[in-house]
Amino acid sequence: MVTSLMLSMTTMANASPVNSDSQNQNVTQVTEEKHIPSYMKPNSIPKEYLMKIETTNNILDMAQQFMGVPYVWGGSSPNGFDCSGFVQYVYRNNGINLSRTADYQALEGEPVDKEDLQPGDLIFFAGDYVNVSHVGIYVGDGKMIHASSSKGQIAYDDLSNSYRVAHYHSARRVIAK
Repeated sequence: MVTSLMLSMTTMANASPVNSDSQNQNVTQVTEEKHIPSYMKPNSIPKEYLMKIETTNNILDMAQQFMGVPYVWGGSSPNGFDCSGFVQYVYRNNGINLSRTADYQALEGEPVDKEDLQPGDLIFFAGDYVNVSHVGIYVGDGKMIHASSSKGQIAYDDLSNSYRVAHYHSARRVIAK
């Protein structure tokens, strides 16, 4: 949906009116041809929403660049990450400052219900079923990217796997609405 929204906006932005009188007619023609509702015209989409999309995409792109980087307990650099060091590094490099450890990161932002997860949300797990001990970044489609101690590297993981289901603790949204 984001891709089609951005594609539609690009298509409309590239429509060039012949003169100022035909500008409204031209936008109407593009809208009718592409079946784009009037509320989705570029000027009607709040700048904050577009910035959120860009920030989320940048975070997910950056996180993916570290696939395969080794898991290192206490690591917080591209030479090696632990889970919270990975999250802190990726978000800090996208203008969002977070605490260093997963238990404190779990207190930041706004709580999110599991069924309302959006890409870029932080997902927390409790190895002992009580205390937060792990964090990952939700990427969509029931998956997250994280510094996995069991895989020994930055990797994707499915939230439906039995361990993730049993140890799920909470989720937080730290990207501005």
